[in-house]
Amino acid sequence: MSFVRVNRSYQPHGLGKRTGRARKKTSARQEWVSTVHDLSVHRATPEELNRRHEMHRSKNRAAAQWELRERALRRKLRRQGPASPDPLDRAKLAIMREVLADQYQMQEVLERSDRAMAVVKDLFGDAPRRKTASKK
Repeated sequence: MSFVRVNRSYQPHGLGKRTGRARKKTSARQEWVSTVHDLSVHRATPEELNRRHEMHRSKNRAAAQWELRERALRRKLRRQGPASPDPLDRAKLAIMREVLADQYQMQEVLERSDRAMAVVKDLFGDAPRRKTASKK
């Protein structure tokens, strides 16, 4: 082992020490005058106060309020339970049930007539012959 100092900097070799950045000169400060006690000059204007207020207001506020209203409405509806439909809605539901029942009956009638027609075709020999497997 050698006791020679090794430069283990994390900078690439050959750069050496970084040179400091040139600092900007600060503007000359005015001397503090202890005789002036009126600090209203430094008070923020109403426009500046409004701007700061708006800056800290949530951008998500409207969406959050809408979501809270929706949740409250859902809770209210859930507590009330299923309400009885209006008389007009009842009439509409009855008509829809009748139409669906008629449609199902019509489908059954059509299926029966298709089966009957297939039998008639077989009786008169109009149906296409199906190939039967021949036994050898």
